[in-house]
Parts: sequence; structure tokens; C-alpha cells
Amino acid sequence: MQAMALNAILIASIFALAQTAPASTSYEQASKEITILLQQGNDDSACADLAKTLIDEVTATVDASNKLLGALDDGSSCPNEGQEAVTTAQNNKDDADKAASDAAEAASGAADAEVDFGSFSFSSLTPGECGQFWEDEAYKSAKAAQATTATAQTEADAKAKVAAEAVDDATTAAAAAVQACQCKVRATYDSAWAAATEKQDADAAAYTKGKHMQCVLQGTAAADCDVGDAPQVTPVTLADGVPAEPCDATEPETEPEPEPEVPVSVSVSFKKSGKSGYLHDTGAAFGTHSDHQYGWLCGSDPSDQTAGVRDWGNHFDRNNKCSGTTSWQMKVPNGDYNIKVILPREKHTGCKVQGEATGGEYGKFVYRKNIKITDGTLTLSGDFPTCHSIEALVLERLA
Repeated sequence: MQAMALNAILIASIFALAQTAPASTSYEQASKEITILLQQGNDDSACADLAKTLIDEVTATVDASNKLLGALDDGSSCPNEGQEAVTTAQNNKDDADKAASDAAEAASGAADAEVDFGSFSFSSLTPGECGQFWEDEAYKSAKAAQATTATAQTEADAKAKVAAEAVDDATTAAAAAVQACQCKVRATYDSAWAAATEKQDADAAAYTKGKHMQCVLQGTAAADCDVGDAPQVTPVTLADGVPAEPCDATEPETEPEPEPEVPVSVSVSFKKSGKSGYLHDTGAAFGTHSDHQYGWLCGSDPSDQTAGVRDWGNHFDRNNKCSGTTSWQMKVPNGDYNIKVILPREKHTGCKVQGEATGGEYGKFVYRKNIKITDGTLTLSGDFPTCHSIEALVLERLA
């Protein structure tokens, strides 16, 4: 009887307190729930336990969410992505550049070396003929040294070019890896944040209800009930470089680079006056001529060879200006071709088409072969006098 009387008094006081609170407030709802609990036979300690449980559960949930967010990768290590490969590529490039510089110095020294032909009897010399000089051992030795060092320079230049491209590739790959890392950090964080704050409003309401229930049980009026701020999930500041918004999942489509336009058949004349129906190569350095990219190079550098042009064609570096390998190149689409090259005079044992020796007897020789171009470039190479000259070429694409 005494317990029933006590509950009745508590219920009455709760109702009285509820009357002072604005209608439809959390405080009023808390008061009503306590009333229901008491009517169901629960005592005030059970109500107090419920209020504390509501508050503790929300606090624990928010604390767990904050710890989870704080443990996520903030993206501060993303800038390191791919840098090891970049460093390795750069070291390789430095070594290749040094080797290329040394090879160029050696080739220059061989090209500038003095050749001592010794003494000849007057009767052994014939005006207008100098073949004996090219057969002299001193010249042969100097020429061999020049050819060896020039080949070494060409190879070293090629390796340096590959090494430089490797640095560019590694740098591009590293930039993509950094971006991918930062985009992943943003996506992971956004997903975790969405999960952590999904029930934020419900948690705040539950926390406030628990506080109001405590106030009701303690007899504190609604106006005097200091609930305070409900625990909140705290956003994490991500590292510099991590995008503020999610990355676009769809990458923009890139237009493929168009292949060089070249007819099914292209003919080039190297004669001083050219030839009807042929492109006219005047000995100019590699570049754009008549809407095509072609011309002469020394190693990998464009080289003017106009001094060697004659009525019958052009020399492969007649005056030995090039310390590397002399070549003529034309940009063409990759594919299968038939090529005809007219080599008009003297030696051509040192002439090459796509790196393969042309062979052939002394004097005028026509080289024909089916070739496959895979790097977008037709290359004819050689050095005077072992590759004396060129008159014309015809390139036909095979079906």
C-alpha cells in the first residue's frame, strides 16, 4: 500500500512538471514515457537506468565513430606513390646521359683525329685519282675508329633517349598513382562518414530524451533542465591534395593520335633537279616538307646535307660533318611495305634500310625488299664512303 502511494505521488509530480513544459517537446515525451513505465510497475530506479542507458549508448556510438574516422588513412602518404620508380628512372637517366656524353666526346675525338698517310713516290700518284688513300692502313684504322665510336655514340644516344622516356613514363605513372590514392582516401572517408552520421539525428534525439528523463526523475522543470550538447561525430581534416569532392569515376575519353598521312605509294628523288611525280629531297634537315615529315639526321639531331647534293643524287655526309651515324628518315604509318632504293655510285656495303645492310656490288645497285615498320619511321642510314650515296626510293604499302 505504501509503495502504491509513493508511485501515485511520483506520477502526480511528473504530470505537474509536464504541465509546465511546452507541448510536444522532448521533455514532455520523456515525462510521458516515465509515466507509462511507472504505470507498468517499474520503479524510479528502472527509469533512471533507462535514461542512463540512452545517454551512454549514444556517447559510446559517437566515440566509436570518431575513433574509426581518426584511424582512416588521411592521404598524407599519397604523394610518395610511385616516387621510388621515378628516382630509379632518374638515376638511370643520369647514368645514360653521362655515357652518351662520354661517347660523343670519344666520337668527336675520333672524327678529328689526324691521319698520317706517310710518303708516296711521285710516280705512284695520278692526278684526279686518290683511291690509294682510302686503301691506306692509316686511313682504314682511323675510319674504323671513327665508325666504332660513332656507332657507340648512336647506341648511347638511343639508350639516353629511352632512359629519358622512362623518366617521363615513371613520372606520369606516379602522378596517376598519387591521384588514385587521394581519390581512394576521399571515397573511403566519405563512405565512413556517411555510415557514422546516418543515425546522427536519431542519436541526438535519444541522448536528449535521456537527459530529459533524468530531469523529470530529479524533479527539475523543463525550463531549468540543462541538456547540453549531444555528442557529435567530428569530421577529420584530410591531407593536402585529397580532393574536397569525390573523384569522377568516368575518365574522359581521349582521342587516339592520328597516324601520319602518307599515300599507298610514295616516291622520293634525291637528285638536284628532282624527278617528276616524286617528292624532292633537297638535302634539308629532318622536318616537315611538302606536308610530309622527312629529311636528314646526324644521330638523333636534324642535319643539313645540302652540300652533298649532285645531279645524280646525294651523298651520305659527303664532307664527314656528322660524328655519329648519318640517316634519312620519313614518318609513315606502321605496316607492311615493299621498298626500292637506288644506290647510284661506288660503295654501299655500309648502307642500311631499317637497320639491315643492303649489300650489293660496287657501282649502281637497286635494293628491293618487303619490310615491316613498327615505330612509325622509315630509316635509311650509312656514312660516306662505305655508303656513298642515294638517288631515289619508292615505298609501296602492301595490302
